[in-house]
Amino acid sequence: MKELLGSPGTVSGLLLRLGQCAFAAASIGVMVSANGFSSYTAFCYLIASMGLQLLWSFGLACLDIYALRRKKDLQNPVLVSLFVVGDWVLNSHQLSSLVSLPFRSLGNHSKKSSLFGGYQIPGSSALLVIERNYAIQ
Repeated sequence: MKELLGSPGTVSGLLLRLGQCAFAAASIGVMVSANGFSSYTAFCYLIASMGLQLLWSFGLACLDIYALRRKKDLQNPVLVSLFVVGDWVLNSHQLSSLVSLPFRSLGNHSKKSSLFGGYQIPGSSALLVIERNYAIQ
């Protein structure tokens, strides 16, 4: 297979996966530290989805480290297909929870000044994680 920037088993792929882990962890940390986050089902769903993303990205980063240290080739079509399907499933979960955020926030009439209330940062970092996944596919 043709080696692309950010593909599995490369240094750029490892850096992108580690960045994905960092954004997912930051998103989880900000959402969990907010007061009353558990009263919004969409944010609980997003936290669960980001937790899965964190585990998935960390696992693939470990696989990249192993491949780089042992000089293994991860450009197998079956492996790449597995990575693509896993990223696609996780992105679908994250996108569905992000789409439901404005509707839950609109139901809270005490915060009319902001569409997302106080949750712009975790929503933005979740979007960066999703955008990164679509960039490498």
